[in-house]
Amino acid sequence: MIDEDGQMQENMELLQTIPGVGYHTSLTFLARIGDVSRFDKANEVVKYLGLAPTVKRSGSSISKARLSKTGDSIFRSIVFNAALVNTNKDNTYGKHYRSLVERGKSGKTAITAVMRKITRAMFAVLRDRRPFSMDIYGNSKIALTG
Repeated sequence: MIDEDGQMQENMELLQTIPGVGYHTSLTFLARIGDVSRFDKANEVVKYLGLAPTVKRSGSSISKARLSKTGDSIFRSIVFNAALVNTNKDNTYGKHYRSLVERGKSGKTAITAVMRKITRAMFAVLRDRRPFSMDIYGNSKIALTG
């Protein structure tokens, strides 16, 4: 199907310009999201895929924030691997991971943050129709806005 659709091929190529994002990550993202224009913001995609933190409330007690399990578990496991690849690299994702760990966050929390950051970049690259660049998409604020 990808070979027969020029737009899909272009989307795959654009996504694979993101560090740590390969064929399977790109394919899974496109299969789960479809047309990115149906989302206004990157955080909507993050929430849709189940990477947004949620807080459980019961009466007067509030538990720690954890991942919402409402999204796609297959995508979560694949983007986890993309995030893991970046943890030891000297790029924006590796630096982000190390800064969170240095500030006392657990490795699991830091990896989850990198997963969200990569997912936002995937959305932004497709939204803007341009290859990934650390100068443009390395700053998460750019990926969040339109």
